[in-house]
Amino acid sequence: MGLSLNLDVSASVFYEPMFFGDFIEKFLNKDLAGPLTDEDRIKANRALKGVRMEVKRPDYTRRYNVHGLTIRPIDQLTFPDENGAVITVVQYFHDIYGVNLRYPSLPAIQAGSQARIFAN
Repeated sequence: MGLSLNLDVSASVFYEPMFFGDFIEKFLNKDLAGPLTDEDRIKANRALKGVRMEVKRPDYTRRYNVHGLTIRPIDQLTFPDENGAVITVVQYFHDIYGVNLRYPSLPAIQAGSQARIFAN
């Protein structure tokens, strides 16, 4: 008959529900006062790729698959607002939602449709 290999594909890793910043802090065992090193960002990127995440706001909940992390931190990521002015992600959340982000030196999560992902 020969040799055979039986793979159990039902086993998988499960992450406990937590905020992104808390996960990175726990996973890297590091204080997030400053930006991540390239090595830390690559480790976190590998750990999060393919993980399903949930975004909750009072009016809706959405689920996304994580495709990766941006190279630059969110305080350096910019995009044009509705008036054409260039704005950072941190400034956007402050202006639109009145939220001061806890970890502005972390990279952004690239999730959702591949066509809508920010360029690094």
